[in-house]
Amino acid sequence: MAPAGADMTFRPRVPARELRRALPAAALAGLLLLAARPEAQTAREAGKPLQYEVNVSLKLVQVYATGKGGAPVADLKPEEFEVSDNGRTVAVTHFERHFLGRPDVPAPAASPESAPNLGRKFLLLFDFAFVDAHGILKSREAGLRFIDATLRPEDEVALLSYAPDRGLVIHEYLTADHQRVRRLVEGFGLKKAVGRAENLTDFIYSRDILGERTAKAENSTPEDAFFARQSRLQGSMRVDEGVRLSYVDKAHEFISALTNLAVALRRLPGFKNVVLFSEGIAAQVLFGKRGAAASATPTTLDALSQQMRELDAGQADAGVRSDFTRMLEEFKASNAPVYALDVSRSQSDADFGSAAGPPLPGGTFAGTDSLRLLASVTGGRFYANTVSKDHVASDIQSVTGAYYVLGYSIGEAWDGKFHRIKVRVRRPGCDVVAQGGYFDPKPFKEYSGFEKLLHVTDLALSDVPRFQSPKEIAVAATVVTVQGKPELAVVARAPRSELGDVLGAKSEAYLLLLDESGEISLIKRFKLPLPDEPSGRETFFPSFVVEARPGRTTCRLVLRNMETGLGARGSASLVMPGAAGGAPIVLDTPLLLVPDTHSLGFAAPGEATPAALFGYAPDAYAPLVGDVAAGSDRLFAALRCSSAAPAPDLRFSAALGAADGAVLAAEVPVTVVGTSREGPTTRALVGVATGGLRPGRYSLRLEAKDAAGGPAATAVLEFTVR
Repeated sequence: MAPAGADMTFRPRVPARELRRALPAAALAGLLLLAARPEAQTAREAGKPLQYEVNVSLKLVQVYATGKGGAPVADLKPEEFEVSDNGRTVAVTHFERHFLGRPDVPAPAASPESAPNLGRKFLLLFDFAFVDAHGILKSREAGLRFIDATLRPEDEVALLSYAPDRGLVIHEYLTADHQRVRRLVEGFGLKKAVGRAENLTDFIYSRDILGERTAKAENSTPEDAFFARQSRLQGSMRVDEGVRLSYVDKAHEFISALTNLAVALRRLPGFKNVVLFSEGIAAQVLFGKRGAAASATPTTLDALSQQMRELDAGQADAGVRSDFTRMLEEFKASNAPVYALDVSRSQSDADFGSAAGPPLPGGTFAGTDSLRLLASVTGGRFYANTVSKDHVASDIQSVTGAYYVLGYSIGEAWDGKFHRIKVRVRRPGCDVVAQGGYFDPKPFKEYSGFEKLLHVTDLALSDVPRFQSPKEIAVAATVVTVQGKPELAVVARAPRSELGDVLGAKSEAYLLLLDESGEISLIKRFKLPLPDEPSGRETFFPSFVVEARPGRTTCRLVLRNMETGLGARGSASLVMPGAAGGAPIVLDTPLLLVPDTHSLGFAAPGEATPAALFGYAPDAYAPLVGDVAAGSDRLFAALRCSSAAPAPDLRFSAALGAADGAVLAAEVPVTVVGTSREGPTTRALVGVATGGLRPGRYSLRLEAKDAAGGPAATAVLEFTVR
């Protein structure tokens, strides 16, 4: 493991859509999903700030209401609902209707500023542990059909998989980019594929930088042991001894992975619809050799427990059965109904045309009953192997596409306790299904390793994170020429006054580079060497200098307190050029500066800070990251100019323009404050007289020319004045 403050860099080992290593189609070990995107569309369109259950006083509950024949009831009013929280009746202060494809149903009512939006969330979970090659291809086809027929543009979907030699893999975190997820599913069993979240989680697992020590974790709680095993499976990128486990041991591992996933889902608001593609765990392991679960499928945990006691426990594995029961409890408590699709080979026509028909006969090694229980107890649905993919897609669409959102005020307590919710409707003949409850937030230090993994994935990849509302920070990106090659320099502004809860004794900085297609091309991280508070330094400038591929690049810089989980982040985009191609003189994009004697810049160990790169005095100036203050009549710019001449006599000039290309001043006065040389690079600090800037968008064109003659080099910097 690298030292705590070390520079850690990760580049995907293969192109963005390829997995790191080939896998046999029969096993397909190594694919899992998760994708990150904004909360649903309604609140975004209203231009209102989104906040989340972790830190707001408004609790939102999703409710499905049906009438005769199971048809959705679309005309209920707020006063017809009665809601209780831990037995206490609460007043409904927020109300929305969501009925997909129903133009006759009014849009959600205007919501308070603090109300989060509860859109549909789907987690597609592909089981590659208990399926054969036929099941893998059947899962892929069913998954593609679900994406095409069920998902609406505002829906969020995550992609996960489980395989013995890689454990639980997060391919993409909750995202509205359905085509990205589709491309990954399309490759299951046919070609290599890797998602953004998979790149990030591999990076985290391989460096164990969540504040966990896997060696110690193996000897502590089951949750820590699970995370330690995940670290070995995904971080080491080798086949683990787990692939040689017995069937019972593999069942234990699979159930443990799904249980930890269910626990981590507690922190996400609303229903999390899990669509599981699997052949299930053999009935013999759960229920004994003498039969399937029973003739009737239990619908509650009490009924399941009674049925378990009546079975021949001597022929089953009591440990697996106990773990399985806990897994059901966790999915139900997390409001994560499981829609289980049996992808085994068809053995009977008994279930045809029914999504929840009678149990299949025979087969102590058939997994039908485990899938049926998982769906029934968690509030989802079971789809037999004879049910058509179109029926599955339309049924899930019908079940999840019509609901209400009720909101009421709560008092926040950081104790992690469960609150039981009950919802009823006063209208006769109307049945409701609502979230069974929710968990209060708990301190970050009490999170398991896997919960912390999802937490940092959510912070780094989500367009709108759900576990917290991170603070926004200003980020600047520029191109610097190092040894004749263009590199990317990224710097963020982190004021202690605004980020005091993020900047602590154990804080870290992440840099994620996303290419034009949104795929991760690089991840880098280092621990922030923050000084003690009495140092007098008020603003910090963490920075990175990395190689980047030519083309448009988005730089996402994340700051995170490893003890509290609180974070801040910001982004900047630019177009990375190719090699200069032997140009006699190259002028890098300028870095704007402001006079500042109370700031401190730092980078990863062995890496240059902006001050070292551009040659300015760090005790006198700091990068101007963000907007320029209105009325500024002088800008300071740090320049890097590479020249083939051994000692060029450079002259600098500047022009000021508007964002639309109009020239405001063809030539503005430039004063050279100081210069220095570093090999073939001249570094200069110049002052540019702008004459007082009004709010707006501007461009500054700088030119460097050798007084001895030759072509000039130019660079253009765009900036905003507020």
